[in-house]
Amino acid sequence: MNQRAKINCWYVVQSSVSSERKASDELKRAGYDVFCPVWRKEIRHNRTKKWTTREFPLFCRYMFVRLAAPDRCSELDDVDGVDKVLRVQGVPVPVDDDVIVRIRRAVDSGAFDETREHGYRLHAGDKVRIAEGQFLGLEGLIDAVKDSRKAKVLVSIFGRSVPTTIELENLAKVA
Repeated sequence: MNQRAKINCWYVVQSSVSSERKASDELKRAGYDVFCPVWRKEIRHNRTKKWTTREFPLFCRYMFVRLAAPDRCSELDDVDGVDKVLRVQGVPVPVDDDVIVRIRRAVDSGAFDETREHGYRLHAGDKVRIAEGQFLGLEGLIDAVKDSRKAKVLVSIFGRSVPTTIELENLAKVA
């Protein structure tokens, strides 16, 4: 790789243990372009039963920093939360822009996320499984989506379809 190609490249930075956010914030505060890819997971609180979305680093302890020149990597070692810059035989390793673009695109599309199928993707006629409440485990057809939170579901009980209203967060789409 020639010198010109190494100008304005991304480099891999290792943060201290569990300090990805701190290192990322400090690097941004210092004026660096930082990309710390994350994945999201929806977690249901055991007691309150409310769903929350948490973010976790995609690459534990690692993030990407764009630098004008590789000789500026030594400046990053002094930033709070940063352990070191990834090097091979003492030389910082640049990462191609394509790699960053592909990772960013995958993160933006939710490719790494562990989330539920949200109700706004459910429509009349969709087959669903009830995941919570009195009809737990039963399957039915959505008759109508009432508002952004509830749906009228036709559940087959004792050989006949019984309409019931269920919150969208308690429904899972069946393929």
